Amino acid sequence: MGKLNITQENFLLGYYESLDYLLDECDWITYINGETVCGIIIGLIIEKDINVSITTEELYNLYGKHVEGLNLADSEWQEKYGIPEIINIMYTILKSIAK
Repeated sequence: MGKLNITQENFLLGYYESLDYLLDECDWITYINGETVCGIIIGLIIEKDINVSITTEELYNLYGKHVEGLNLADSEWQEKYGIPEIINIMYTILKSIAK
């Protein structure tokens, strides 16, 4: 596992900032799906020059496999996983492929 050049806390804060900006600019957005989250993360990687190289599609596929591996019912997912937990999953995935 590699070491990212951003802390998990700053990664989460960066995600929130990027999300706020997106929602301010695109006020018609009412739902953020996993692919959009991955797109925001990729934007954050570029903006903060984080030491990992991955496409939105690759990140989304890795994220999907991770979530699938949790074997949770939809109700369990909604009950246990909010933004911090989802971003933690993303951070862990990115850390595993960091250079």
